[in-house]
Amino acid sequence: MIHDSSKQNANWLCPSCRSNTPRADNNNTPVRSFAANVEFDVLHVNTQTRANKRVASSPPSQDDLDSAVSLSVLVTEIRLMRSDMAEVKSTLEKLFDGLDKCNARLDNFEERIASLELNSTQVAAMNDTICSLKDQLNQQTQSAMRNEIEIIGVGEIPNENLHHIAMVTATKIMT
Repeated sequence: MIHDSSKQNANWLCPSCRSNTPRADNNNTPVRSFAANVEFDVLHVNTQTRANKRVASSPPSQDDLDSAVSLSVLVTEIRLMRSDMAEVKSTLEKLFDGLDKCNARLDNFEERIASLELNSTQVAAMNDTICSLKDQLNQQTQSAMRNEIEIIGVGEIPNENLHHIAMVTATKIMT
């Protein structure tokens, strides 16, 4: 048993030394979504080249790798949010264009309704005038009928002179 514990002690590292040791490639670890993994692969190449430059000077720490990964994830999320916001903005612009068209149509309808209301008052005034003119015409017809005489039983002759017939009839009635 002592032999086994000595092997374990030989592999043991303090937390600060363990954080400085490079880790194996963990790209297949299912921690992030697929989109994040795709972006991570692209950004991993960039961070790996940066890490290679740093390896020449000093080994990268786990904190540096974690911050690079979290930074790349943040950049990816910000890009996705920007594209979503652009879509929302274009949708809102389309909606506002539609609202402007609706407002223009409503204004047109309001103008037409105002015009129709004005025409309806004019039509009502004209109907009142027509009624009063009909009454006047009936009164004039009635007063003209008071002065008329209808003579029944007098024969009609083609091309006769009505004035002459009326005078002859009047003289015969008077005598």
